[in-house]
Amino acid sequence: MFMRLVVNDVSVAGGGATKVALQCIEAGVKAGLECSVLVGDDGAGIRSRFPSVEVEALGERPLRDGVRFANVFDRNFNGRAYRALRRLLKSGGDMVVHLHGLSQILSPSIFHALARSDAKVIVTAHDFFLSCPNGAYVHYGRGEICPEKPLSAGCLSSSCDKRNYLNKLWRVARSVTQCAAGEAFWGRVGVILAHEGMEPYLTDGPLQNFLTLRTPSTPLTQFPVASGGDRAHGRKSDGCPTSWRDRGIG
Repeated sequence: MFMRLVVNDVSVAGGGATKVALQCIEAGVKAGLECSVLVGDDGAGIRSRFPSVEVEALGERPLRDGVRFANVFDRNFNGRAYRALRRLLKSGGDMVVHLHGLSQILSPSIFHALARSDAKVIVTAHDFFLSCPNGAYVHYGRGEICPEKPLSAGCLSSSCDKRNYLNKLWRVARSVTQCAAGEAFWGRVGVILAHEGMEPYLTDGPLQNFLTLRTPSTPLTQFPVASGGDRAHGRKSDGCPTSWRDRGIG
């Protein structure tokens, strides 16, 4: 029996990655596929929206909600996430595993569990964590695009992290854990890109299989809105989109 397993850090959309993950679940349900979900939080957002879908929820908090000392270890390799995915992979049938966000809770342990299975693996790259330790190819201190090759000497010496250099070193350790899933595994992973311009940043390594699928969007209004309208009417913006607010935190 063909099964589809969607994996994501959280179950409530606060940004583009989770919104796309929920759309993938919705598409699978509508197509009549047997769908399961592994999620790092309590899973409430998925259970309420897709009552027929099996949900394996860890009940943990994302890094953006506050960092605890234990996260130094379990956000590098989350043993609970690893064991949960191993159980799901043993449920039988031909399985396709579609990964979205992992940096906030689930960690690279997901890749290690998948490397020990025959499941077909697809990763939607919503950022650059597949190659860059801080996930953005950005030097946050200087506000510039980072030219360094990931995990090179220049990368290791660069204090590019949004928090501090110690956190950068932790990110490097997490990237090393991720790479340790093995070249054979990474060579069979399919990567979906949100934009074709992402590919050059992800090809300097074992990743080989890329497909660009632009992120679906729904217009907010039926007609164009004049630029600067909010400022002209004295209204303040609610702030940056979640994807940018959280970038560099996970």
